[in-house]
Amino acid sequence: MAKRTPPVRASIVDVARLARVSIGTASRVINAHPAVLPANITAVRQAMATLGYHPAAPENRRGRRRRVPPASATRVALLLLGPYDLTWMTDRSPVYSYVMHGIQRAVAAWGGDLLVRHLPTWAAATDLWQSQQPTGAILFGAEPEDAIPPVLTTMPAVWVMGSPRRFTGDHLLPDHRRIGLLAAEHLLTNGHRVCGFLGWDLTRADARITDGTLRGQAFGAALTAAGGRLIAVPQDGLYDHDQNRTDDRVLGARLEKLFAHDPRPTALFLGMDAYAPSVYRWLHQRGLRPGHDVAIVTCNNERPFLTGLDPAPVVIDIHADHLGVRAVEHLRWRIANPQAAAEQVLIAPRLITP
Repeated sequence: MAKRTPPVRASIVDVARLARVSIGTASRVINAHPAVLPANITAVRQAMATLGYHPAAPENRRGRRRRVPPASATRVALLLLGPYDLTWMTDRSPVYSYVMHGIQRAVAAWGGDLLVRHLPTWAAATDLWQSQQPTGAILFGAEPEDAIPPVLTTMPAVWVMGSPRRFTGDHLLPDHRRIGLLAAEHLLTNGHRVCGFLGWDLTRADARITDGTLRGQAFGAALTAAGGRLIAVPQDGLYDHDQNRTDDRVLGARLEKLFAHDPRPTALFLGMDAYAPSVYRWLHQRGLRPGHDVAIVTCNNERPFLTGLDPAPVVIDIHADHLGVRAVEHLRWRIANPQAAAEQVLIAPRLITP
């Protein structure tokens, strides 16, 4: 008889997703924090009941009081690098929370323990390795500017998403070039020849395959090759990364200039979903119907930004949850094949039409 794989227990990430709240909010409900809206309390408790989620007793939960497992146990360090910590990633960035959900699911299925640490710089990495002795690491976030610690040349490690310049190990990321091509193919097929792009600075000459800039550059190249025209919206000042939201005032001024072109754009490609709510508001205020007067293609498939948009836009799904799962799977492969050459793995996107 084939050995049955035990089911993966629901996690707090599953609860937060089902309740449509942040992980931080779900945690506050579970820990009976007073500063939570009644509607969120109800949603989280209903999600817990639906999923059969039962939090561990406080003394057994993950955190500083949790005992260190034996050195023989599988222990994966998830290092959140750069300025943004766990709270920002779970509360402000849906796509990052999806990646972490995939990582958590895959580590649990592996039977391992996940250690999450925020490292604004590399300086604390060596002490972390010595004190926690992880089996391997998944690196996530922005590459710190200080020197990469020597331990990363010997410890199995995989970078997921991001655009590291100095890290030379394994890297899993969305296929940014394919994302741009998918958007262009869809819009060209539907008769659009003049298109706007909101996203990264497309004038960068040093863009690499790891950069989101390639979404716009590949999009523009495909349009031009088909006889179309790309009009890019400058990104500087357009987006507040700390709050993960668009500056509506700056966006409005730039869209006014964009739509003053003759002929004006009949379609917009948004490099990330976070722009979509503000773009829809601006179009409605100008009497332009999204999806009718102006076609919209957006990217990442971050549901909190897309829910409520009418009509729903065409979305390019980067499979963020799957990226997290694949990162863990690749780490397992790296642990078993320490001498193999470093690999760059591109995850293919999928275009979703309403």
